[in-house]
Amino acid sequence: MDAQQPIVLFIDDEEHNLTVFKGTFRRHYTIHAVLSGHEALELLKEQPVHVVIVDQRMPRMSGVEFLQEIIPLYPDIVRIVLTGFSDVGAVISAINDAGVYRYITKPWTEHDLKMTIDSAVEYYHLQLENKALMLHLSEYNQRLEQTVQQRTWEIQSTNAELHEANAQLKELNKEKDEFMGIAAHDLKNPLNGIMGLASMIETVPDLSREQVEDFARMIVSSSQRMFDLISRLLDINAIEQGNLNLTIVHCSLATTVENVVENFRPRALKKDIALHYVCEASSTIILADEVALMQIVENLVSNAVKYSPQGRSVWVSVLNAESSIHLCVKDEGPGISAEDQTKLFGKFMRLTAQPTGGEDSTGLGLSIVKRMVEAMNGSVWCESELGHGATFVVAFPLTD
Repeated sequence: MDAQQPIVLFIDDEEHNLTVFKGTFRRHYTIHAVLSGHEALELLKEQPVHVVIVDQRMPRMSGVEFLQEIIPLYPDIVRIVLTGFSDVGAVISAINDAGVYRYITKPWTEHDLKMTIDSAVEYYHLQLENKALMLHLSEYNQRLEQTVQQRTWEIQSTNAELHEANAQLKELNKEKDEFMGIAAHDLKNPLNGIMGLASMIETVPDLSREQVEDFARMIVSSSQRMFDLISRLLDINAIEQGNLNLTIVHCSLATTVENVVENFRPRALKKDIALHYVCEASSTIILADEVALMQIVENLVSNAVKYSPQGRSVWVSVLNAESSIHLCVKDEGPGISAEDQTKLFGKFMRLTAQPTGGEDSTGLGLSIVKRMVEAMNGSVWCESELGHGATFVVAFPLTD
């Protein structure tokens, strides 16, 4: 069998017709010839076929019925029907149902039938090429869709990153504006005071020693305000740059709190504020940086005194909880609104409540407290209702 020859299956229930067909076309095609549709079905299970030619009038299974049978099983085979004039109408009506490529009326001539078979073989190969092209196109479209999806995801991801970076830049720009505002306002005022006092010492004649000492104290106080502000700005910058160097040791929270409370009593007395301290914890040893711990307690006590009206009380306590030790600072100030509580620990936050004795506020103290507490594995929060004071709580893990 020539592997290059088209393969034709010829089906006719008359042996003579099979012999004539094979003898006529054996030089042009590889031919399988059978007497019935059932034999043809068995042969197709074993042999590849390009073109099938079937006689319409056969017992048990007509040509069109056979072709309808093989359509789902062998859809690529090109189907041709041989029919007499009396069957043409039935064949034409069944062409769509049976997928008939062409029908030929009997008796056929060698020339006409060969032209039909050659055309069918060409059609067979065109079908295969078309299927291959469609498969290639489908695979290409699938790869294209995947590429588009990947590119879309990358663009969305990039846009999200750009959006986040833009938001960060806006936040940084806002912080820069806040910083410049502090530099322009909070540093300008004490600096003007220093310059004015220094000018008076220089230009006013016959100042008494007592006056000079008063001016000097005022200059030191203004300088201290500037120093405190610059220190806080440097602290927050060091924290955010990851340059906060903590030396974690065992230290007594109670001792630190007691020392801070004693240091703030004179300031509280100036506003007629009663500063109370109580320690109810059985053990107050925690792991912390001593300097940072002192700064945390000072910030909280300073705020309580700063925002409390004259003649009120501030309570500072150290308490045991289940697995932690709590520092609580409670005041009788104006309280903190729900809106202000959402931005309480942010940088440069100016809240509704104002200091009651003209004290300064940078909006950095609580931000520094939160970052330092969290750097030492603690947590900090506020409990407050507007008009009913505020309680700040710092929780540190207990040590073994």
